[in-house]
Amino acid sequence: MPDAAIDLFQPPAPDGGGGRRRLIACVWTAHAARLFPSLSDASRRAVLAQFRDRVVSDPHVNAAQIELVRSTWARVRPVQTAAAELFYGKLFELEPRLQPLFKGDIAAQGQKLMHMLDVAVRGLEHPQALAPAFRDLGRRHQRYGAAPTDYGTVAIALLWTLEQVLGQAFTADVRLAWTEAYTLIWRLMQA
Repeated sequence: MPDAAIDLFQPPAPDGGGGRRRLIACVWTAHAARLFPSLSDASRRAVLAQFRDRVVSDPHVNAAQIELVRSTWARVRPVQTAAAELFYGKLFELEPRLQPLFKGDIAAQGQKLMHMLDVAVRGLEHPQALAPAFRDLGRRHQRYGAAPTDYGTVAIALLWTLEQVLGQAFTADVRLAWTEAYTLIWRLMQA
């Protein structure tokens, strides 16, 4: 995937985000069918519109979305080891240059990822309480060599993983709720 294709989570452009909207549309068009084959073209267009609008504006996870994230996370938790393996497999497939950043045991890293997601899911109603921990996590990722553009690739890998684990339960509404939650986490990490 070219570098421009993963630049989804940069702060809004001075032009109000129009350039980023076009970029997101190009990325989505190029990769959505391959990454999310279960969605129809109409569903992909609807998800793109929702995703694009949320990336350009401030994320807000409403009560219904929090419930969707929590209920689907409850289905992921029993298979979190397999989910972590799927996630890192997809992440390294999409962006092989990230694999050397993970110097330790990838299974242990997967446990840390699942723990971080669990903390985030439990704290979605009070993001200000999550802010210090996620800000610290963002700084650590930066020290490890993660670039701001890598968070777009992580988002794609996470959404793909959730779709694989949840199957038919990974609806457009669930995808949007997780996109909102991930965008909120990303913003906290960048603060």
